[in-house]
Amino acid sequence: MYIDELKTPALLIEQPVLNANIERMAGYCREHQVNLRVDVSSHRVPMIAYKQIAAGACGITCQTLTEVEDFIDAGCYDILIPTSALRVGELDRLLRRSEQLLVYVATNSQITSEEISRVSKQVKRRTPMLIEIDGNGKWSYLCSPFDTLKIAEGIIALPNVDFAGLMTSLTSHTRSSHLLETLSQFEAAGIPVPIVSGGSARYAFQTHEVPQMTELCAGAYVLYDLAHVCWNVCTPTDCALTILTSVVSTPSENLVILDAGAQTLTKTHLAAIDSLPAPSPSLGGGGLGERFGVIKDHPNAILSSLAWEYGHLNTEKSSHQFTVGEKVRLIPVDSKATIGVNKTFAFIRDNRVLEILPILPDGESQ
Repeated sequence: MYIDELKTPALLIEQPVLNANIERMAGYCREHQVNLRVDVSSHRVPMIAYKQIAAGACGITCQTLTEVEDFIDAGCYDILIPTSALRVGELDRLLRRSEQLLVYVATNSQITSEEISRVSKQVKRRTPMLIEIDGNGKWSYLCSPFDTLKIAEGIIALPNVDFAGLMTSLTSHTRSSHLLETLSQFEAAGIPVPIVSGGSARYAFQTHEVPQMTELCAGAYVLYDLAHVCWNVCTPTDCALTILTSVVSTPSENLVILDAGAQTLTKTHLAAIDSLPAPSPSLGGGGLGERFGVIKDHPNAILSSLAWEYGHLNTEKSSHQFTVGEKVRLIPVDSKATIGVNKTFAFIRDNRVLEILPILPDGESQ
């Protein structure tokens, strides 16, 4: 089957681009001797996780318990879980799942640490724990390195848990002072910090500028999107995820109506993305406005507004003449948000559909 035979709107993931993104990140981490832990919430597809682990990723990060259990069922056994993803009673259920399972739990609370210790003792396992801190000391509500050190000392004193390191939202070398101060406190106290984990796809290729980082956590790099293009992290050709959509109407000279709307793309637009510069010339340039996407082969055609089921394409700066029934491919603003509201995607190569695969539910309401 060719992609033009698919019913629209349809999510497409291009195999060669996906593979290149996976290898690029894996190669960077090998070069700089940093472990790579992939955030599967960016795609929620076990097959993609397998590819990432085969390329060298040490494990995965999940954001909900449903995600954790789905990926355990799929054969992923090295998992980092923020405590915000767990509810009372869920860790017990999780730790009983498999003796092969290695679960790292990140916390920023002594109370949570004590609960994890209690459950770990009950199921006769040891649980490695990381402490969540922020690159500038704000996000995790641990206001000082001293607070972090006290929680670590509390973990060390508890049965059936081990202090394994720090998890940080550090996003660039310019925000590393809080992390370095925290590590200095641990060194003075004689407490080793085996793992310093964190990062993001946006700043992934700056990880080596903070040599204390031992593990990069990133997810969006596998698909990329319009925001990462505007951040100059990638080019439009690196965007593995696109939405196949059909032209359903051309009501006026510079307006084209597509059958992909907010229920496919979400209402995320470029102007809402943090610290975003103006779009590059490869995306048509111009002001941000509420840009919801661009056409991959015709970047001067801008998706300027969305209804629930339809998208409004501004073609004023495009030389392409769109026709009713024509199928085009959109690059979304936020690949993770787009994945989050869809149930399946077509895995493609050279405009051929290799297979249709399900996207696992995020389980946030479960």
